[in-house]
Amino acid sequence: MNKRTAIVLATLILAVLGVAGTAQAAEYDFQVLNDYYNDYDAASAALATTAADGTVLFLGMEVSGSGNSVTFTFTNNVPVTNPASITAIYWDFGGNSGAFSATPSMNQSTGVSFAQITGKKLNLPEGGTIGFDAMFGIANDGDVTAGINGGEWLSITWTLAGLTYDDVVSLINSGDIRIGMHVQSLPDAPNYSSMSVVNKTPLPGAVWLLGSGLLGLVGLRRKF
Repeated sequence: MNKRTAIVLATLILAVLGVAGTAQAAEYDFQVLNDYYNDYDAASAALATTAADGTVLFLGMEVSGSGNSVTFTFTNNVPVTNPASITAIYWDFGGNSGAFSATPSMNQSTGVSFAQITGKKLNLPEGGTIGFDAMFGIANDGDVTAGINGGEWLSITWTLAGLTYDDVVSLINSGDIRIGMHVQSLPDAPNYSSMSVVNKTPLPGAVWLLGSGLLGLVGLRRKF
């Protein structure tokens, strides 16, 4: 390898690593809790959930950030003509609650009105069936119209103590941190009008970005 080739490759590697470093976001799907899922065949069809594994396709969560800052952004992409409102969100921090001790900040789209749940026991309905221990929660003011409805979103940001953004993503991926939501006003539900969901394995976005960039470098190396 001559000097020019080495310089070009070094520059490209730094560029790829820089791009991967800015892609600090992991995307997550949600899955209906087992005890609820069998009662939601009609609702699942109406809301386009995946019948095979209970993945709720209209719900999404992005975890973004860098350093000691982490932001959770929740979206509801159900068609606005269908009722389905996220009315509460809960976090099970496992043994990491101390890292989330600071008061978080929230941003919400127009029409969403959430606040921290205080003064009562935190409870993700049916969360006990999977050992979900809610340690922090936010909810609307009791009116489903103030929940996260179709086309709406909410984000909440923590400044972490003793953990980094990368640590949080790793803990979510390993199941040591879990996020659950309560969704109400489901259409055509035969026995209930609500369901509880928990996050699934993330989509490998940032890893794919880095991997594809390095593969591109391999292809470039062969041309020199």
